Amino acid sequence: MCPHPLQEAGAGHRAVTRRHSSGLTRGRFELVEALRRERVHERRMAAVEVLALRRNDLELAHAPLLERLIRESRTCALVDNLAGTVVDSLAESS
Repeated sequence: MCPHPLQEAGAGHRAVTRRHSSGLTRGRFELVEALRRERVHERRMAAVEVLALRRNDLELAHAPLLERLIRESRTCALVDNLAGTVVDSLAESS
């Protein structure tokens, strides 16, 4: 059975974000912001994946950024991943 096109897109952005997310340096946040600015769902999901892959590097100081990303998501697919993976991890570590 052939994978759904969105499954292929999801696998693609996960591979890219793994390769380019060796730490949440300033450049990673710039990447997240650049991906988020695009009004393309797959790019916004890639931004979430960057944060999720390096969620252990997040600090409480990142909470305003995460809140803004959640509020601007406009889709439960992004909110679920941000809240359920990224913010949850931050809350557990604080």
